[in-house]
Amino acid sequence: MNSLAKRFAYDVWANLQYADALTQAGNNAPPKAAELLAHAAAASRLWLQRIHGEKTGEVWPRRSPAESASEFKDLAEGWRTLLSGGDDVLGRQVSYQNSKGEPWMSTVAEICEHVVIHGAYHRGQIALKLREAGIAPPYTDYIHAVRQGFI
Repeated sequence: MNSLAKRFAYDVWANLQYADALTQAGNNAPPKAAELLAHAAAASRLWLQRIHGEKTGEVWPRRSPAESASEFKDLAEGWRTLLSGGDDVLGRQVSYQNSKGEPWMSTVAEICEHVVIHGAYHRGQIALKLREAGIAPPYTDYIHAVRQGFI
């Protein structure tokens, strides 16, 4: 597995760990944590849609953690398929408008790195929200995932 594909596999695994933790916490889970998880899934979908030149969806949807988990699982296949295209795909320029309507161009590789980093950023926020609610967040360190063979 190339390194970018491995980072995506980790991202999906870690997101699913958080979806499971929020589902298990039930009504004790902070609502903002579920919002952040839903946003991470929606943003991942939005970037995949931009790459494929498709109309983009909502970036802050209201979803349950279980619905976000389902979205992450669905997205995993889309990212795997894209990444199987190799360097030709990764170097391709994508033209898009950001949420402010500004035109930009980025390579597929840059977008992929952003998606993985964006997910980690929001998992950190979710971890903080869980701790503030007295709930221990899941252990999702990358090295742990590798050592345990999760990815």
